[in-house]
Amino acid sequence: MAPKKILVVDDDSDILEIVRKFLEPEGYEVFTAPDGPHAVEQANRHQPDLILLDNRMPFFSGVWYCDAFKRKANTKNVPVILISGFLDGETVRKAMKAGAVDFLRKPFGRKDLLEIVRKHLR
Repeated sequence: MAPKKILVVDDDSDILEIVRKFLEPEGYEVFTAPDGPHAVEQANRHQPDLILLDNRMPFFSGVWYCDAFKRKANTKNVPVILISGFLDGETVRKAMKAGAVDFLRKPFGRKDLLEIVRKHLR
């Protein structure tokens, strides 16, 4: 069986590297993007099975890109997990309306990340 592909989008290169270090040893294929425009490019190229999406990024928010992914034929069925250090009720509401399936609060540990990824890649 082919490894599940995960697209990780965050403007913090340290977060991208940490997530890669947590997920690749578990057999996931990880692709990264530093912002939304690169995320769209990576999603088109690699057809991810899951998207981990930071909310606070340059250009537009993660909620905006979540909505954009849900409107595109090739990513509309891909689960999107919003990642943020600040998840207030309004952000959560907007993200759910945009199509996010779950949330992960920064800082997070390996166990929390693997648990949420496994939950949505069954």
